[in-house]
Amino acid sequence: MQAAAATEAMLTGLIERIDAAAVILGPDARVVALNRQAEALVRRASLFRISLPGRLAFRNPDHEASFR
Repeated sequence: MQAAAATEAMLTGLIERIDAAAVILGPDARVVALNRQAEALVRRASLFRISLPGRLAFRNPDHEASFR
């Protein structure tokens, strides 16, 4: 568990340096880490959302179908 937490913290630190929305996804589109810009997009819920099991899902059905 400690190694996973350390890895997540490292990834979050790295993507915070990106000057645009950035999301790191694991298996099945589960969100592993996201930066502040991506968090802002999630809060606005205009482009995508994070579903209850922690998966990235696009609001637009066509975008979601292309993503999957």
